[in-house]
Amino acid sequence: SDATFNHIVHQCAEHGTALRFIGWGEPLLHPKITYWIMKAHSYGLLTHLNTNGSKLDRIMAVRLVVAGLTSMKFSFQGVDRKSYREMRNIDWFDQLIETIGVMVEARGDKAFPWIALSTTITDETEEAVHAFKVRVGHLVNELSVGHTIFDFMDLSAVRLNDADRARVTIIPDTESQSLAATLARDYSTKSER
Repeated sequence: SDATFNHIVHQCAEHGTALRFIGWGEPLLHPKITYWIMKAHSYGLLTHLNTNGSKLDRIMAVRLVVAGLTSMKFSFQGVDRKSYREMRNIDWFDQLIETIGVMVEARGDKAFPWIALSTTITDETEEAVHAFKVRVGHLVNELSVGHTIFDFMDLSAVRLNDADRARVTIIPDTESQSLAATLARDYSTKSER
C-alpha cells in the first residue's frame, strides 16, 4: 500500500539507506513502480531495480529515467540465444538485448540510471562468453558473468522436458569440477605474483 511504502521511504531517508526493488517477482509489473521511484528520489534516496526486461518498453524506460532511478540490472542466463532459452525456457535473448538498447537510448547522455547486466553460465565455452561480452559490453556500464548454482533449484517446479531435465541434473557435478579447477588456477596464479 502507499502507506506502507511511505513508511519505508521515511525510514530509509532517516537512516540514509538506499531502496532496492528486487526479488520475488518482476518489479516493472507493479503499476506504481515509477511513482515509488520518483517518491524515493524526492527524498534523496538512491534507487535500484533488477529486471528481466520483459516489461520494459520505450515508455517505461523514459518513465524510469524521469523518475530518477539511480541504477538497474538486467538479469540474464547464458551468453547466447541457445543457452538463454535452455535456462529461461523462452526464446527472448535477442529481444532482451534490444530492450537494453531501448533503456540506453532513453537515458541518453545522462549518468543515471547506471545500467548493469548480469548473467550466469553453466557449460558455455570461453569463446562464447567472450562473444557475449563483445556483443553487449558497449551497451552497459557494468557486465558480470558468474556460474549458475543448481543446488537450490527445485527441478520438480521447473518446466523441463525429460532430455533437458537429465542434462540439468548432471550440470552441478560438471559445474563444481569446473569451478574448482578455475578457483585452483586463479589461486595458483595469484600466489605466483
